[in-house]
Amino acid sequence: MSNFVFAFFSEFLRFNYHYHYLKTDGNVGAHWLGERVLSISLLALLPIGIYSPNIITDQALAVLIPIHAYIGVTSSIIDYFPKHHHPMKNTISYGVLRLATLGAIYGFYVLNTKDIGIGKTIQGLWKIK
Repeated sequence: MSNFVFAFFSEFLRFNYHYHYLKTDGNVGAHWLGERVLSISLLALLPIGIYSPNIITDQALAVLIPIHAYIGVTSSIIDYFPKHHHPMKNTISYGVLRLATLGAIYGFYVLNTKDIGIGKTIQGLWKIK
């Protein structure tokens, strides 16, 4: 029975990208830690940026929010379009994601430099009734 269970799970994990990623990349701990630091920094920066908007927090949010979204959507692409099953969908998805991320960073940059900034924009949205 235990051989069957081991064979089932090893076969399942053989096709699982995350398992492959863990096996081939020796820097997984640092990658995971970086994602967590990014998430925690957003938890701190977002309220500060809304309560007391300034150019430093606005520019930090302009970079960190799209990177955070990029990491999250990358996980979805890995799960739903693995490269070994859907090579064309995987490539197209990553291309669209990269363009969208660059577009978001540029849009936030324009909002921060030519308009009122991210923090004041969110404050203004909350005032609308």
